[in-house]
Amino acid sequence: MGKKTYTTTKKTYGTAHQCHTGQKPYFEIGSPDGPEHYILYAGGRNRNGGWWKQPLAELAMGPHETMTSYNASASRENKTVTPEGFSCAEHIPVYEPPLLIELDFPDFGIPALPASFWYALVEDIKTHNLTHISVQCAGGHGRTGVQLCILLCLLDPAYSAKHATAMDVLRDVRATYCDHAVETDAQLQYIADVVGKEAGEGFTSHKQGGGAWGKVNTGGGKTNTGTSFDVCECESDLRNPEWDKDGVMYCVTCNGDIIFDDEGDADDWKVAWKGAVTPQPKAKKPSEAKQTGGAKEHLCSCCGTPNVDSITTTNGCVKCGYTHPPKHLQTESKTCAECGLDHPLIEYVDDDDVCITCMARYSDHIKVKGDGVTLSVNCNSCNKYFPIKCIDGYSQSSKHLPNSPVCFTCSSEVEA
Repeated sequence: MGKKTYTTTKKTYGTAHQCHTGQKPYFEIGSPDGPEHYILYAGGRNRNGGWWKQPLAELAMGPHETMTSYNASASRENKTVTPEGFSCAEHIPVYEPPLLIELDFPDFGIPALPASFWYALVEDIKTHNLTHISVQCAGGHGRTGVQLCILLCLLDPAYSAKHATAMDVLRDVRATYCDHAVETDAQLQYIADVVGKEAGEGFTSHKQGGGAWGKVNTGGGKTNTGTSFDVCECESDLRNPEWDKDGVMYCVTCNGDIIFDDEGDADDWKVAWKGAVTPQPKAKKPSEAKQTGGAKEHLCSCCGTPNVDSITTTNGCVKCGYTHPPKHLQTESKTCAECGLDHPLIEYVDDDDVCITCMARYSDHIKVKGDGVTLSVNCNSCNKYFPIKCIDGYSQSSKHLPNSPVCFTCSSEVEA
């Protein structure tokens, strides 16, 4: 999804920092003619990075969900097909994937690995004469920064000796690579523990996550980096901050609160937003049924029409045509070609091979919020969010944006 900009009559809030893109070499240790020479590549999958970018490194490492991205297939095989016996087939480039290390390393977290793992890894790199090493994660910020700091210190003891604290190392990484590298105090402390240094002072967190929203400019010359708050649980590229009527900051996407660790920072944000953004009430989940006269009225999940007990896979709602999805769509699953995770079939629209959540990350006209059982999709026609089961499919009508999700109600209106 594209970066969001919040426009009001008084001020504009938006992303003020353009980050790195691609998978590029940022650090070189030693010289090509020396005994030990290493080049460290870094980037984020959501910022057009990833170990599969050419030229391929000799060793690539990162969180397991990043290493198994669907883009990896591009480096494993060339899909060019030639007639049998044609000599041109001998000239089709074939790329061997690098050695891969998949880390148990959650977003905003630390690796589930002791310091000894990293020391042994460095010995492996030297033993196998590996010089080109690629590190990455989703956004190329927190987890990528951790890997860079550790490898720089352990691969080059002279470099490590020049930096008294882990924070000193991080400052150099941020200056050379990206000032959003390393996102939490726990990640900085993990670096310090592994490389045998004090954490140091002066750490700030930009809470970038998967590479979505970052610094917020209040329009008055002051930039609030949002360094001390706990964000909601939704994917970072779906995060959409807003204030409710009580002055509490929350995420429009998942309806979860964004809680500040420091009351002073919270006050600064509140002053910045008050008067610039019209407070919006939090959305309430619609009730699926209501009591009237002791009788329970069932509401259509899509349009809310009452008394639709008879909705089945063949007998749809009398108003919008919604039908209960077949049971196998909710019980059976398949692997998403983008994230590599298994999702129920109902989370794929019109037999796509990519789940609707992944499609929303790269398509501005597809919007989702929530996850799993709370997943809902934005109808391109009425601009309302519906459970995934209430999406009739991608519209092919000239009335709607092509290939955009449309709810049963809007779909039936076009057919009518």
